[in-house]
Amino acid sequence: MNVVRGAIVAVCLLAWPGAAAQRSLVIQEFAADVEVGTDGGIRVIETIQPRFTGQWNGVYRTIPVEYRTPQGSRTSFDWTSSP
Repeated sequence: MNVVRGAIVAVCLLAWPGAAAQRSLVIQEFAADVEVGTDGGIRVIETIQPRFTGQWNGVYRTIPVEYRTPQGSRTSFDWTSSP
């Protein structure tokens, strides 16, 4: 009986291609420490704790460096990354 049940489960998984390859990503915790220096410089340290299910290669984080102001003009900033 267990062999039949296992065969049914295997056939169902093969019939539904996404079932065996499902992946999910949940950000369990996100923290940002932001310091503004007296010279106007900003130091930001982000700590991200993800939880992966399935095949993943990591998290890719983008940081925009150009914005439009409410008046429609563009503003941008320079940044450096440190470990």
